[in-house]
Amino acid sequence: MTQDEILAMEAGRGIDALIATHILGLAWWRRGQSGQWIALCPHDTEIPDYWIRDVPPIDIGEDDLSEAVPCYSTDIAAAWDVVYKMIAMGHSISIADNDGRYWGVDFYRMRDEAAFDALSTANALSPELAICRAALLAVMETEL
Repeated sequence: MTQDEILAMEAGRGIDALIATHILGLAWWRRGQSGQWIALCPHDTEIPDYWIRDVPPIDIGEDDLSEAVPCYSTDIAAAWDVVYKMIAMGHSISIADNDGRYWGVDFYRMRDEAAFDALSTANALSPELAICRAALLAVMETEL
């Protein structure tokens, strides 16, 4: 995905699926060829032979994604899980409410005590979506 595609993503299950995969490190499994995504678990989990490891499509629908996947882009508690994971990966974060018009989120890494490297900046009408967009941008170089 490109930076512009990530910044254009709306809140919903498509971005939630990307967050679960690329930030939280979860793998997707579906049962046989049915197309229904029924399991989400860490990559190293042993699963039955009739389950297929796969990657959900970006346009995955509300009914196609397991309820086990949190709504990272619309639920602030779930979005904080993303923040905690990014911090555990060595990132720092800045979140700003810009006069109630939009939220801005920056992820960065400290180079030393006095300097940092900005990795990503994203804006959205909600803090949840801004967190998700900025987190995906921060890992985009190496993973997406």
